[in-house]
Amino acid sequence: MDREEQLVGELTRIAHSAADALVRLMQGGGPPIVLIEPALNSVAGPVEAAVVEREWMRTSWTPGMPDSRLPETFRATEIRVADMIAHFGPFWIEIVGRLVSLVGSDYFRWLDSLDPVADLERFRGQVHAHVSDIEQVAKAAGLSAEWENSAMLPQIITQYNGGLYLSAHRGDADPSLSSLRNGQAFLLMIDTVAGVFEAESNTKN
Repeated sequence: MDREEQLVGELTRIAHSAADALVRLMQGGGPPIVLIEPALNSVAGPVEAAVVEREWMRTSWTPGMPDSRLPETFRATEIRVADMIAHFGPFWIEIVGRLVSLVGSDYFRWLDSLDPVADLERFRGQVHAHVSDIEQVAKAAGLSAEWENSAMLPQIITQYNGGLYLSAHRGDADPSLSSLRNGQAFLLMIDTVAGVFEAESNTKN
């Protein structure tokens, strides 16, 4: 079995495990739709959880779907290599692999290990300039949609895990440090995705 088939098999297993986790969480009450990310992140690392969430939304979820059907849609989710290529582009496995190598399996531990940059605004400007360049590269290659889908992964990861991280550090003597680390983490992730698109495009030129 090659790397791509092995990884989509693992992502499919995560989706099926999330179905069981979602059922357990639903027993505690609350809107099931807001329990999806907790369910996914309870059975997978932050990157894999984000990938499965995007694939589930693309292939299995429809607006207005009854909440009671959510677990069965995860249980029925089958992620295929062709799906990943169509959604994230031909170098999807490099994107996922690089993000996993960067973030690891524990978002909190990763952020705690970051040395805050001296000038976050300057770093943000550098990353935004890089991302803007790569958007044009992706457009020229006919991969605009794939770039947008890939760039969503850092947003999903930061939105859920970053929110939990900030809440956990709200009572710190210097809560701005956690905010700085969370902002830096997003920039590192989006820059990593951009770097994959850049490297792969250069390889093909």
